[in-house]
Formats: sequence, C-alpha cells, structure tokens
Amino acid sequence: MMVDYKIQKVKLYKLIDGKYQKIAEEIDGVMELNFKGCTLEFHIDRWWRVL
Repeated sequence: MMVDYKIQKVKLYKLIDGKYQKIAEEIDGVMELNFKGCTLEFHIDRWWRVL
C-alpha cells in the first residue's frame, strides 16, 4: 500500500507473478483488503481529516 498524503491518494499493490501490480486506487471512501480469510477495511476519507 502506498499513501501520498500530499495529493490524498492511496494505491494498493499485489505481488503477481513476481511483479507488483496496482489492484486499487482510492482518494476517499472505504478500501477493503482480503487477506487469508480476513477482511480489513481502511476508511480513507477519515485519514485526511487528521492532517
């Protein structure tokens, strides 16, 4: 996951066939990440309120 607070954008990458590929890009809302049967929710719009 890459977070650029200056432009308030979050990019999610996944290692596929030895290369990282972008699988999601959000500027607000909720980004969900499923990892081994567990779902993580990132409420991105809340992150920018702190800055």
